[in-house]
Amino acid sequence: MSRTNNGKWIVVLASGPTGPIDTINQQFLGRSDQPLKIFALDLKTGTSAGTPVYPSISTSFAGSLLNSTQDTDIDYQDDVLYIPYVSKADDGTWTDGGVMRLLTGENADPDTWKGSIVIDGIGPLTSSVARLQQKSGCYTDTPSGSQEGCMWLYFATGRYYYVLASDDTADVDDPENQRSLFGIKEPCYSASMFPVPDTECDSTAAVTTNVTDIADVPSEATVNTKDFKGWQIDLEAAGTYTYGGVSSDFSAERVITNPLASTTGIVFFTTYKPYTDVCSLGGKSFIWATRYNTGGAAGALLKGKALLQVSTGSIEQVDLEDAFEENNPSDPDYDPDKPANEDSQGDRRSGAMEGVPPTDQGLSILVPPPGVKRTIHIRER
Repeated sequence: MSRTNNGKWIVVLASGPTGPIDTINQQFLGRSDQPLKIFALDLKTGTSAGTPVYPSISTSFAGSLLNSTQDTDIDYQDDVLYIPYVSKADDGTWTDGGVMRLLTGENADPDTWKGSIVIDGIGPLTSSVARLQQKSGCYTDTPSGSQEGCMWLYFATGRYYYVLASDDTADVDDPENQRSLFGIKEPCYSASMFPVPDTECDSTAAVTTNVTDIADVPSEATVNTKDFKGWQIDLEAAGTYTYGGVSSDFSAERVITNPLASTTGIVFFTTYKPYTDVCSLGGKSFIWATRYNTGGAAGALLKGKALLQVSTGSIEQVDLEDAFEENNPSDPDYDPDKPANEDSQGDRRSGAMEGVPPTDQGLSILVPPPGVKRTIHIRER
């Protein structure tokens, strides 16, 4: 929090689920008997550094805070912290949630920090919030009017804490609710100032375009206007699906792994579909790759490799250039030299991988380095 020598470093923690334990199946149910709590500790002493002011969200708990801070002006003082959370829905299930922002004002005293809701009521968020900054060519509708610059926030809904045995089926955590991927503009951001107009900015974000159908993906010109707030992709519902020639029953697709935003302009999400058969362990994992601002296919930007270790112990290596192309083994134009992909969701989703993906950060991307923008070699003729 300070750029001078011997500066002050603050550790921020948030309360997690408190239980309970299902004593018959010995499963942790992922709930909370208290409001979401935020703690700010002095890294040097471990003692409390202060108490931020933030909204009270009853019976809730935080998701992953890994890589959750953003220094928007790169002055070595974090400006904001994004906190995903899970909350209790009106029907008594733990299937609601959203994202909170905690603005620091670049002040080393957490007593001055202000929290507010970015978005709520979209479903449980157990994975972290990824971000990309675009300082020019894009506009945001802020409390101060249209401002040049966009900070894109990426997050996705889903939870997976337990599987309870019930007759010949598995009682999977959150089995039926349809979950989604999100890419939205931070309404408090501009390239010249963050937040806008000051640390009191508490604007909520919105989603203006559902791009589940690839035909609905907007143009680059559209997403760069202030009227475009963000995009949403709905994941597959529970049902029977065929992968590798084998049909199985699955619970709804969801996200339990942290998203990864790349400066190449691609955002990666790892999704998971659990089996519903009690005799079938695990499920299928997928990688989504979307254009950062439109939610569309990444296309020619996809180069390099992706590495993902799943619960089977296998380290899956995915060739990004081929993995997201539709390549259904049941089609007459199937190419056996390329990875099978029964449903690429508009060239945005990889083929299925057997096993459960890791929680927190589990996806590694190996891509060519960006251009260095300087002369490497001159040859005289």
